[in-house]
Amino acid sequence: MLLNTIFAPFVKERPICVMARAVLERLLDAPRIDDLFARTAQRQYTRELMFSSLVQLMSEVVLGVHPTVHAAYTANKEAIGVSTTALYNKLDRVEPEVSAALVHDSAALEARNFCTLGLMFGIARRGAAFVVRQHAQVQGELLGHAQRTGTTRSGPVYEQAMHVRDPASGETMRVRRLTIKLKVPPRDGDTELHILSNVPSGRASAAHLARVYGKRWSIETAFFEITTTLSCEINTLAYPKAALFTFCLALLAYNAVSLIKAALRSHHGRQKVNDEVSGYYLSLEISRTYDGMMIAIPAPHWALFRDLSDQEFASALHELASSVALSKYQKHPRGPKKKPPERAPYQNGQHVSTAKLIAQR
Repeated sequence: MLLNTIFAPFVKERPICVMARAVLERLLDAPRIDDLFARTAQRQYTRELMFSSLVQLMSEVVLGVHPTVHAAYTANKEAIGVSTTALYNKLDRVEPEVSAALVHDSAALEARNFCTLGLMFGIARRGAAFVVRQHAQVQGELLGHAQRTGTTRSGPVYEQAMHVRDPASGETMRVRRLTIKLKVPPRDGDTELHILSNVPSGRASAAHLARVYGKRWSIETAFFEITTTLSCEINTLAYPKAALFTFCLALLAYNAVSLIKAALRSHHGRQKVNDEVSGYYLSLEISRTYDGMMIAIPAPHWALFRDLSDQEFASALHELASSVALSKYQKHPRGPKKKPPERAPYQNGQHVSTAKLIAQR
């Protein structure tokens, strides 16, 4: 699809950067971001600078396209349309609730793109298994009653059969619907977590699948990558609320990179991508190529990614992933640390005092 368009040269040479911009086109969709701001902000309001413009500007700083906020402002001065003072005032007043909502929105959109019925049926047709979270748009017919089958650290686990239908083909499938009654509700207020799986009950218990799903996200690894590959902390940005806003945008960018990695896994295989692909080199290519690509392909052309359905967008990312040469983003793990040489113990009389030498002169 994309090889016959204006995107063709970049799809061939820099598919990762095309994937990144396509994902950001959906995550940073201006009307949705401004609507989120209108629903969430309690004290701050929009006068001249739209919140979506602020998010777009700061995302380029976080991704390393521009080294500082001021450099990003200089490059986008005409589009921003306000003074630097107005920009920094806006940054200084971003409410923590708005920053949190921005991260939550990006995570929900990421999960939605790879938790569609089409994806589940596609996995099942290939004889493979899935364990995915059930979101609101994935509906089906519940069968029988939920039975408690075990427990996890998050809470007791219940299991119930469920019929789902592929809207494209009309095909139906019976899946296991696992429900975790959460002891501690997350910030979004949910008291239950629903997981769908086609793994036979004889192969894995409901509690085991729930625990496996819970391990899908390594918080330590995520924060390490956010710190080392994204600009989550800008030293020149001293305003507490602005710093928090920047950190939340780094989380959003991490969600975008995670979605790119998911697309790579869908084509190249989970183990290969997890073991060999470096988040640092992915982010480095995005920061080096992004600005030039946006000059060659102006913003209006990217709207097509925003208008695709979730299934069409997932297919587009899969197509782009097929053009990626993973060897360009190879991890280079360091070898074992060498044992430091043993130091000889200090002996009186061997130390020479610089102060004494100066005094003797």
